Order: sequence, then C-alpha cells, then structure tokens
Amino acid sequence: MAARMAAETAMTGAPLLVSLQAAAVAKMRCGEAALACAGIAHAVHGAIGVSAEHDLYHLTGALHQLRLSHGGEAYWARRLGAWALSRPDDAATLARSL
Repeated sequence: MAARMAAETAMTGAPLLVSLQAAAVAKMRCGEAALACAGIAHAVHGAIGVSAEHDLYHLTGALHQLRLSHGGEAYWARRLGAWALSRPDDAATLARSL
C-alpha cells in the first residue's frame, strides 16, 4: 500500500512536471516492497520457488529484474541524499517539498 501511494504521489501531474526527487522516493519504496513480497512468497511456498521448474522462480526473478532496472534502491538513495545535502532547508521542509 505504501509503495502504491508513493508511486501515485510521485506521478501526479503532466510528464514534465514529475519531480525527480519524488520519483526517487517512489522507486526506492517500490523496490523495498518488491523485496518483501518476494521473500514472503518464497516463505509461503516453502522456498520451492527457488527451483527453476516452479512458476514462482520466474515471477520473482522478473520482479527483482524490474526492481534493479534504472538503478536500485541504493542508487536512488544516494541521489536523493545528495539533493537533500545540497539544499539549505531543514528536514521537515525537504520532506514537504517532495
């Protein structure tokens, strides 16, 4: 739910009005959710999804591939951190500006 809300909030407005910082927050949150979902899915299936014969293997593999496309969570966290450090605002103002 948090990942969906972050993505919806980041992608509000015309394509050229989307904030890079809001998109970075959404990308990081969605990546974290993908990791959690894949882990839970494998746990529920008794880790059988780690074998290539099971559909879960292909589904979570695609999920991880999408998660890492265009930079993973660490990449976007560094970009967002560099942006935050370059601003004179306090943390609350920075959070509101996203």
